[in-house]
Amino acid sequence: MQGYFKHCDADGENCVEKPILAPGQKRASLLDFATSRRNSSEARPQSVKRRPGSEKLAVDPDDWSMSFAAEDLQKAPQIISIEDGDVLSLESILALAGKSLDETWEAKDGGIRDIRTRGIAVVVNIEYQNLKRWTLFKPNDPWYTISVKAMPAREFKSSQVEEHRSKPNAREMKLSYGTMVIIEQTGYLAFFNPIFALMSLTSAMALLAVSTTLTELLMLSVLPRKEEYSGLKYLESKDFNEAEEKPAKP
Repeated sequence: MQGYFKHCDADGENCVEKPILAPGQKRASLLDFATSRRNSSEARPQSVKRRPGSEKLAVDPDDWSMSFAAEDLQKAPQIISIEDGDVLSLESILALAGKSLDETWEAKDGGIRDIRTRGIAVVVNIEYQNLKRWTLFKPNDPWYTISVKAMPAREFKSSQVEEHRSKPNAREMKLSYGTMVIIEQTGYLAFFNPIFALMSLTSAMALLAVSTTLTELLMLSVLPRKEEYSGLKYLESKDFNEAEEKPAKP
């Protein structure tokens, strides 16, 4: 399935849509990708390990993500497409929304805050479509577009209250700041249905008949030059009975 990603600025107005996988480009598998990273001089060998007695890869999510996030995704936003799905770093997710971990703002107390220490909430939308113009009976192969939108909140935190370990009558409040990623999937997949096509055709014919009747009513009864319009619409012929009623000449 062909994928695209939409890169927008901080205001979310100027957006550029680019393909994730170029036409004709071979999609790498997870094994090929991990093997290439393992053989690379910059990759860490402990990121990818084989399980004993199995050909499958045992991937440490933390080590593996850290190994390619800093090296393969230096130019954000960039998405790596493999057979198991699309892989993108947190830096790329924020870049698609026009944000950065180093973005700062001035707090109410006069201090400087940034996203790296105060967190942010973003919504990653994956929209599926298959409808193109001038296609009727044969539906197209679906494609999807990834877009990211930052929530209007300046920070994101999770608060948790726990009992104090040493003091029985005291409590501790723990505030955790970080990045919250919300995934939502939407889209419209169209296909030809003869029943709905017949209903649309019938509705169109009924609306056409109503519009024709309304136009004639206004033209012949309401508009100021209705007599002229009536003469142009209806052409009256002469009375052919007059010639038949005249007596024949002797």
